[in-house]
Amino acid sequence: MTPYSSVKAVWRARGYVLNGYVSMPSPAACELYAIQGWDSVTLDMEHGSIGFDVAVEMLRSIHSAGVLPLVRIPRGDPSWIAGLLDAGVMGVTAAMINTVEDAQRLVQACRYPPTGERGMSRMSRAAMMHGADYAKTANSNINLFAMVETAQAMDNLEGIAAVPGIDGIYFGGVDYEMSLRSDPRTRDLTESEAREAVLRARQAVAEVCRRRDILAGMNANSATVADQLHTEGYRFITLSSDAAAMTSQARAWVGGARGLFDAKSQT
Repeated sequence: MTPYSSVKAVWRARGYVLNGYVSMPSPAACELYAIQGWDSVTLDMEHGSIGFDVAVEMLRSIHSAGVLPLVRIPRGDPSWIAGLLDAGVMGVTAAMINTVEDAQRLVQACRYPPTGERGMSRMSRAAMMHGADYAKTANSNINLFAMVETAQAMDNLEGIAAVPGIDGIYFGGVDYEMSLRSDPRTRDLTESEAREAVLRARQAVAEVCRRRDILAGMNANSATVADQLHTEGYRFITLSSDAAAMTSQARAWVGGARGLFDAKSQT
């Protein structure tokens, strides 16, 4: 069992949080992935193919690995949130939080009264797995990330970050760049100009989070990129996913072997 009660507790103790995504609906694969040294592992239920029943089994794999179990969901839909929190999730990243109202709805769905509107179940898996004081500690231990990944969201960044109960901003650089193409103010940007706009937005997220003393989060596709994000102020960094790890390593093995074999055939 993890010695940390929350993502924020890991951050305060270590100074950063290393997070991994799992998107394949396999408890066995999730177990192998979760034991590789992560601080937290996030079930990707926005872009992955994980359904609720298998998600519960995967949460068991993460919990047994001593890692904080988190989830990413499409927007802040309360119908997704209630069951996942009762199943034992200790953090929620909600995609496409574009307005202050979106962020407020996320908080309302995830917090017990009087802070929010989450329903109580004393026989939930979460109540049984996270200790007798779960109902008293859940509001502070379940950490919430608002994904800022559109031009509209960046316009509202300060307000979203200021919503009580939002523990971090997760910057979606790929979707943000795509959104620039549909915004009349930026749709004519060149590729290099768009890259510069993404970099400025990324830095703005880090700065707002620093001032608010909340976590700035983002994906990094290598340790080098992760180090650059860390230098910029990002402290919740997703290094990989199960699918990316498997495909990249398999590709390296196949490519390496083919290169060696083909070189022999040419001599």
